[in-house]
Amino acid sequence: MVRVTEHEGEQWLTGDGAVWRIPTVFLPAAGRLGEWCTERELCADVEFDGQVGILAALRRLAGLGYLDQELRDAEGRPLLRVQQVGGTLLKDLRALHEPVGISRFAVMRVDADALIVERPGEHVVLSCPDERVRTLLMRLVGEADAARSEDTGLDPEDVGLIVSVLVEAGIALPRGAAAGVPEAEDPRLRPWKWHDLAVHFRSRRGRHRAPAHATYHLLHQQPPEPAVKPPMSTRVIDLPVHDVEALRATDMTLTEAVEQRFAGRDHDERPLDLVQLSELLFRTARVRWLAARTDETLYEHTSRPYPSGGATYDLELYLTVDRCDGLEPGLYHYDPDRHALEHLDQLTAATGQMLLDATGATGGLVRPQVLLTVASRFARISWKYEGMAYATTLRNVGAFYQTLWLVATAMGIACCPLGGGDASAFAEATGLDPYVESNVGEVTLGRLASEAQRGNQFSQSRPGAWAERA
Repeated sequence: MVRVTEHEGEQWLTGDGAVWRIPTVFLPAAGRLGEWCTERELCADVEFDGQVGILAALRRLAGLGYLDQELRDAEGRPLLRVQQVGGTLLKDLRALHEPVGISRFAVMRVDADALIVERPGEHVVLSCPDERVRTLLMRLVGEADAARSEDTGLDPEDVGLIVSVLVEAGIALPRGAAAGVPEAEDPRLRPWKWHDLAVHFRSRRGRHRAPAHATYHLLHQQPPEPAVKPPMSTRVIDLPVHDVEALRATDMTLTEAVEQRFAGRDHDERPLDLVQLSELLFRTARVRWLAARTDETLYEHTSRPYPSGGATYDLELYLTVDRCDGLEPGLYHYDPDRHALEHLDQLTAATGQMLLDATGATGGLVRPQVLLTVASRFARISWKYEGMAYATTLRNVGAFYQTLWLVATAMGIACCPLGGGDASAFAEATGLDPYVESNVGEVTLGRLASEAQRGNQFSQSRPGAWAERA
């Protein structure tokens, strides 16, 4: 929605969080931008010099994301609506009748009862209000030649124009044409999977109009999740509280921890003990303080040893204990406010699968004595952030990984963050709805074997090139 407003004697166009001062030459046309009209209609009763200025302004407005275009059939019915971001209006389209293929990155979704088609990372997003166009898109998934899609009910020339728009939007690619190098042969695109491409571009601003920042878009729809998750069990094990001031005097320095950090996969025959596990959790994940919701912050927030975007702290910690002195095997949830473990269940087939999966993720080198699973309460973070919520969750996981890893290094605990986990097994083990809370990270923990190679040196490695200057 765009509108014209006046400020200090000048006319401004506002919409989608942006503003644009309207040049005097464009003022006669600005009032009509809220309705669908042609360039000729916009320029009606305007002198030629003014028309040139209006058309130039249209190009700029399109690049700023103020304008949509509409492709219509001979009866004036809308076939495609084109949202252009960071580019210019589609002009002088030439109907294409050559074979095309749908991009493997193309995404179709429903938004406000309209079919949206886009290729994340491109500058064009299409809305398809006409059922015939939707049918044509389905045909093109299986047919290379758009000319064979005459049964869609569209005029062949309209089919060619629609295909041209699809190519401009990167949704379709000419097969074998120099302008459309097959994606499988393009070294820029070969490394990408469709979901990685979509998450990357949609969680950053620039090539779409969707929000990718703190919008508080659920503010009036549902309350924020509490800063600390409500208790999950009545069986609670209070953990020892540790003296941080004493640790300051005796602990390894930050530089030593950074330089000695390594993936600890060699576990001792003796398991980790409860005091060590308690200290590791206390130093990395406890709630240091909790602040109530205010008119400024809008949600409760806490401070913990690792950073979190917006102080949301959406991450929850679950421990699958295979062997730990002082703690019976089973599944536990860590309460960071009380610094306590909540016993959820004994070891089951699901937790066994989680341990097996973690063992495989280490290349089969070690079965974790304790598997620390990091989960996210998605609504906790997406209540504030829109478009970038999941990307921010992954950043939070990285921040927690580093904090945990450095503290474990200082404590002499074998710590190995993993690159993946089994979401189905976690859901079965915890009974949690995976759309509400699911695992986003895993870490193996254990007592480091006395003969384990410490540090990150390899006998057949060379130092960085900078070492020659040291």
